[in-house]
Amino acid sequence: GVKVLGGNPLDFGLLTTPQLHHCVRMSNGVKGSGPFWGKVEWEGEIGYYKMICEAYGDLVNKNKKESPQRRHSFSWFGIGPCQTDIPTQLYIDCSNGIGANKILKLQSSLLANNIQFNLEIRNDGLESGKLNFQCGAEHAQKLRLPPMNFSSKTDIGKRCCSLDGDVDRVVYHYFDTTGRWNLIDGDKMAALVALFLQDELIASGLFRRLTFSVVQTAYANGASTSFLSENEIKVVRSATGVKFLHHEALKYDIGVYFEANGHGTVLFRDSAVQTLLSRKHELVSVEEPVVKPLSPNRIPFFSSNRARRYSEEERLASAAQYARKRKILAVDRLLQIRQLVNQAVGDALSDILLAE
Repeated sequence: GVKVLGGNPLDFGLLTTPQLHHCVRMSNGVKGSGPFWGKVEWEGEIGYYKMICEAYGDLVNKNKKESPQRRHSFSWFGIGPCQTDIPTQLYIDCSNGIGANKILKLQSSLLANNIQFNLEIRNDGLESGKLNFQCGAEHAQKLRLPPMNFSSKTDIGKRCCSLDGDVDRVVYHYFDTTGRWNLIDGDKMAALVALFLQDELIASGLFRRLTFSVVQTAYANGASTSFLSENEIKVVRSATGVKFLHHEALKYDIGVYFEANGHGTVLFRDSAVQTLLSRKHELVSVEEPVVKPLSPNRIPFFSSNRARRYSEEERLASAAQYARKRKILAVDRLLQIRQLVNQAVGDALSDILLAE
């Protein structure tokens, strides 16, 4: 049919729905996807993994350089009855769909970039299992029940998540120490992502220059709306349906939307990307203040070289140096988030990396 109409069909084989959207977006290039559409090397399925794995690697490596004592530094797994350290392995319910195959490819691509990502796949559907039967994001979110092959007898304290059949939705869940099953749905994921973005926008000095909002529908959890508002994050309403959420999010420089079922993403307008790039150039171009070591005759007799006292000028220079580096780090993170998160549609694979 495509050939009859004069088109050129491209067969990418088996893909997740978000991966197909990514391929279309990359194929459209500048004309269809704007000046910051991406790179030629990001085209196709292999390019998709390259794009998100590079961004995830940069984010993880930069996070290691910062103190964990951040304003919104918390984990859903460290509150309530759980009170455990964040588990190092992720247990993924693949809903007996295409997700199992793609998760393994994602893990291989991460390893190729020297990034360790420990996971265990369940409900893979590779040999048996019915699509979405007693498993998957829809089952977990709608029925408020753990998927099959997940049990309080074996999985207490483990970090788990469920994909849907075509991998455009993801919800997290876990069993606390009482054996109670807890769901982290799209509303909670939106809050988690929005708080992180707010932190980085403030740190970058762009919080007032870029418009930022979380888009919800009337079906969103009212407590999540109140939580976001209390944290001074703008929340706007749209009609129900992904197409309405997506279009409303595009009205802001940075728009976040997640349906309760786990379908969501973070959208960056081209003007926001340009502002971020300009801000980085501006910060990098500024001459870095020099912190000179104290001369021997300025060190008090009771001080050692390991416990030097700084003059007021040196303390200010050191503080300015740190502030500048933190702003650059924040801008880099925002640009990496934009590369990591699917700009075409909600994508469970990139959303997992974002949450991790």
